[in-house]
Amino acid sequence: MKKNLLFQIGLSLPIILLIGLIGCKNDNAQYSYPSSISLTIENNIEMNRNDELILISLSEINKYADDFNENYFVILLTGDEIPCQLVDIDGDNIPDAIASVIDLSANSKKNLLLKYNPVGEYKKNYPIRTQSNLSVKTDYKLENGYYKDGYFKSVEKIKLPEGHFPHNAFIKTEGPSWESEKIAYRFYLDERNRNDIFVKKVDSMITHIVGINDLVSDSKESYTQMTEWGMDNFKVGQTLGIGSIAILYNNEVITVSNTDSVVCIVNNNGPILSGVSTDYFGWQVNSTKYDLNSNLTISAGSRLTKTSLTITGEPDNICTGLAKHDNTSFIKSEDNEESEWGYIALYGKQSLAGDNMGIVLFYKKNDLIKRIEDDRSYIVTLKPNDGVVEYYFGAAWENELNGIKTESEFVNYIKHEQIKLSNPVKISLNN
Repeated sequence: MKKNLLFQIGLSLPIILLIGLIGCKNDNAQYSYPSSISLTIENNIEMNRNDELILISLSEINKYADDFNENYFVILLTGDEIPCQLVDIDGDNIPDAIASVIDLSANSKKNLLLKYNPVGEYKKNYPIRTQSNLSVKTDYKLENGYYKDGYFKSVEKIKLPEGHFPHNAFIKTEGPSWESEKIAYRFYLDERNRNDIFVKKVDSMITHIVGINDLVSDSKESYTQMTEWGMDNFKVGQTLGIGSIAILYNNEVITVSNTDSVVCIVNNNGPILSGVSTDYFGWQVNSTKYDLNSNLTISAGSRLTKTSLTITGEPDNICTGLAKHDNTSFIKSEDNEESEWGYIALYGKQSLAGDNMGIVLFYKKNDLIKRIEDDRSYIVTLKPNDGVVEYYFGAAWENELNGIKTESEFVNYIKHEQIKLSNPVKISLNN
């Protein structure tokens, strides 16, 4: 009898391993989903959409199911469980939507099933396709404002200490970072407050290791040279970098440099969507102070960072832009295009690695006040709508895996993203 039992167990092990390799299937024996909501996702354009981000509002779900449990649910596509994630969309560090990504053919629709259990908890384990990181020094020695020795430890939230200044080695990579498989970004969490780019030669997550041993900030950090994963290949300086935040006042670009206090939170960090939310209190612009929340997110399979800004005090503009570099072509959308979104872009040898890279900024045409330039940057000024401004920025490096190799390919990529932004998928919920 024991021999037969062992034989049966031995036969079952390969089957179990095979199921694990195939991926998550619906209705696993140890889980129960007695309730469900059906969803229809529609793509109404003549274009395939791969890794299309789907955001399902929790408030909409609750209209159909007041017993929905955000701690115990799955999404099924043709009977198979697909990766999904609770996310914070408005930057308040409270989940308000479920995110997933799916592929959609041109002019097509797909039916999903959101299954849940009103009680209990289900811990999901999906392939990691996005990541965000914020790490600060611990066990350090503080000498004349510089954080020496110690090591970097990942945290979810920090309030900048008084007297914090650039290159004091308090924060790994000098600020938070976020990434998809394709590319990574960071911004300097100090008086510079500008966005930068990490290009990637791999499709794995790297921001948790970048700069981990760079305990001194001296412009000789390991990531300023090409590594096995890629490098920091973009020169920002006093420009607007890529999509940095500012206000245009008396024809001068005022970045978020003078503030009363700053709090940064890793509010999204998961397989589908990652990013950081930052509150800037008392941003001084001339004689006026503003409170600003910046919520930056990137989704699986995408090169684009979505920037969602909420500002108090009714400024007459928010401006952003792209750094000017030699040996680049300036590209822009035409004002008469039938598209909700416009763009400015640059392509050429603006990579510190000496190769080609494209950078792009998408903005809503209805928000546009004007496009200008100065000696450092191409600038887009936008009108806040009830204190809210949204735009996207992104980069494409020719040596990323399956990268965009030419200017014409980059322009084609921009136009595809413009069409998709202007024609979002339609999500319908049904009982």
